[in-house]
Amino acid sequence: RRLTLLLEAAKALGGAADVQMVLERIVGAALRTMDADRVALVLGGPDDALTPAVARDRWGTDLTPLEHARPVPRSIARVALQRRAALLSRDATADPRVVSQSVLRQRVRSAICAPLLAADGAPLGALYVD
Repeated sequence: RRLTLLLEAAKALGGAADVQMVLERIVGAALRTMDADRVALVLGGPDDALTPAVARDRWGTDLTPLEHARPVPRSIARVALQRRAALLSRDATADPRVVSQSVLRQRVRSAICAPLLAADGAPLGALYVD
């Protein structure tokens, strides 16, 4: 089933008309593929403020507007962006690489964060799933 969903996502990305549509489709594909509470695609580097481009919860609620915002824990995104490699934390509250006040406050259990990199390797943002 997951392979079918990933293939459908790849086809949908090919037909996207603009960048925002591509980002929306990436988040949608991640939500359909994984058993996640939230998926967010944030823009910015390891030392920048992270700006949510698209964020959705498992019910499809748009979490991007400020009234629904639940910020991506910066400690998790920062590690992935600095390492320029995906990060998997099975228990973020006990993981010394990422535990922070926002992780504890949001009660993040497991999380995946993959950096979005430019062709030259510069970080552009991250795809975050918890």
